[in-house]
Amino acid sequence: MELDRRGFSDCTVLDYSAVLIERGRQQASERGCRVNFVQGNAARTDLPDNDFDHVMILGNSLGYLPQTTDDLRIMQEARRLLRPGGRLLLDVTDGDVVRERFTPNAWHEIAQEIVVCRQRVLTADAVRVREVVLCKERGLIRDQSYAIRTYSPELLETLVRDAGFTDVTIHRNFSPREGEGDYGFMNHRLLLTALV
Repeated sequence: MELDRRGFSDCTVLDYSAVLIERGRQQASERGCRVNFVQGNAARTDLPDNDFDHVMILGNSLGYLPQTTDDLRIMQEARRLLRPGGRLLLDVTDGDVVRERFTPNAWHEIAQEIVVCRQRVLTADAVRVREVVLCKERGLIRDQSYAIRTYSPELLETLVRDAGFTDVTIHRNFSPREGEGDYGFMNHRLLLTALV
């Protein structure tokens, strides 16, 4: 919706979660945004070949599926969707920084009344997390477990090149948040750009 607000037209959002897609549709309708929302699998989107100028995979959307081959299929699908000369933007946590600064327990406040607590286990190529979100007034909001594959810049570049992308550039030390709090995997990001 932010891209639509900034004047980019014909934007499509793909997500596996039907709940998030419906929430996005509602918010777009309320804001008057012209965004197409599609519920689906990033490894098999069923969208047309060569139909997009840009594909953005953001916020650790890569690395959730159990096999590393799943991530390669997602990259190959992104390449299939892009027109010749199209650009990929990939945003993942910096695996090297996660390993250097790993702490098994962390928490932060989202707002004055909401606290996020995380218990984490580091493996060779992933972090397994239990995340509990609590409201000081209403109690438990969410208790979920998930894993995120951690990529070094070199492994991420290899993955993208193996999918057929060229002109790969990686930017390190990006953080969408100010300050040094522990915001899970959103603190230290790798941003990768590449061309078809």
